[in-house]
Amino acid sequence: MRWVSPLIALSLVITFLILLVRPKPDDPVAQIYEGATFDFSTIKNMKTTGGESNFSDLPNDRPSIINFWASWCTECEKETQDFNKIYDQNVNLVSINVFDTKENAMKAKQNWGMNFDFIEDNKAEVAINMGVSSLPVTYIISPAGLITKRFWGPVTERQVIEALKN
Repeated sequence: MRWVSPLIALSLVITFLILLVRPKPDDPVAQIYEGATFDFSTIKNMKTTGGESNFSDLPNDRPSIINFWASWCTECEKETQDFNKIYDQNVNLVSINVFDTKENAMKAKQNWGMNFDFIEDNKAEVAINMGVSSLPVTYIISPAGLITKRFWGPVTERQVIEALKN
């Protein structure tokens, strides 16, 4: 009986803390979930390291893969070969390097055998807006612009292909 009051108090404190820190409905990060519309405006005017297009045509008639990575991320290195295989298929691959220097990212691109260019997000502004809190993170976006799958952690070619089918 003497434990009942402290347990109730502890439950109330935990509930209060959960309500305090959970995303608010109008918080942009709270809007990033499977089934939500992906906001391409965050990357539309960004150029890749290869100077390619500004992504203003996204979404288009193909699905998109948005992948966040860094040169110091060992799991990111592991998935590079899978993205190399997917890159030339009928998808838009948007690779975003975060919390990194351009020099380290370019070294990783060369050392990992990356055959696609990437966007630099050195201050992780896009990553933070997308709710990325660890690396790697990959989003699968339908041609209609809907988030169909979000992968936290490394992803394989097989997982991506399965997600693209759905």
